[in-house]
Amino acid sequence: MMPLHESSMPPRTAVRFSPSSAAGWALVLLVLQGVGAAIVRPSGSTGPVDFVGFSLVIAASTLVVLFGMVRVHGPDSSLREVLGLSCSPLALPPGAEPAIVAAHRAAVVALLLVVGVALVPVDAALDAFFSSRDPSYGEELSQLTALLDAPTMRAKVARSLGLGVVQPLAELTFYFGMVFGGLRRPGSRVLAAVLSTTFFVLHASDLRTAPLRLLIALPILGARLATGEVRAAVLAAVVFNMVSVANVGRSESLVRGGVALWAGVLALAFAGILFLVRRATQWRLGEFADRLDMRA
Repeated sequence: MMPLHESSMPPRTAVRFSPSSAAGWALVLLVLQGVGAAIVRPSGSTGPVDFVGFSLVIAASTLVVLFGMVRVHGPDSSLREVLGLSCSPLALPPGAEPAIVAAHRAAVVALLLVVGVALVPVDAALDAFFSSRDPSYGEELSQLTALLDAPTMRAKVARSLGLGVVQPLAELTFYFGMVFGGLRRPGSRVLAAVLSTTFFVLHASDLRTAPLRLLIALPILGARLATGEVRAAVLAAVVFNMVSVANVGRSESLVRGGVALWAGVLALAFAGILFLVRRATQWRLGEFADRLDMRA
């Protein structure tokens, strides 16, 4: 194998922190979002009335924490590198044909779209299960549905974008962009994957939603590993949230079919993403791989 020239080595980001630091920043994010939620939530309410304001709180608190992490752990680093928005040359092999790289990424995106749709009936089944065992859970779902039922189309679109796009973009960019990237070391991507996924799942305001968040996190993590960046990784969550919001107030779900069918589709999509992660890993590995700080 020909030695890699300096110019072919991936750009290095200066942002590196320990697991304890990552946990501390995740806690700071939770506190800021909790304080912000209390501001936009009237007293006595169990949920945010203004989804637009709540989404802005999430986005603003995430930006504040990201700024703090960069200032403390890597003030000279590239923001695109920090957030996982740019892919290193070795996320896929430098010599790979552009058509192969494009097909690989298209396959990841297609599988994420399937995951986002398949999660909707799975989520409905989980909601039905928890509602049957805890009446208060069903009441909270009803309140959430009522809050999303805006009086005007403009308000409905704004709330849908806030809940379906802004919130997942902020959370996933933080956990699978910043946290994953900052914890990643050569040979320790498993630790980064486990911790970023764990922090994302524990971010749930209600631990009863943890199984769903785990189902969301796994394909997103797979996409992060398969493509080396976070942009494709958030697609599944955005699609899931938007379809879920579109279902509000409908007598019949947009996603037809039983939960068993879509659970099987979800499992097949997971298997496909795992296959693409394995292929990307095989492409990256080489004589100098252990000495390179590879993007994924």
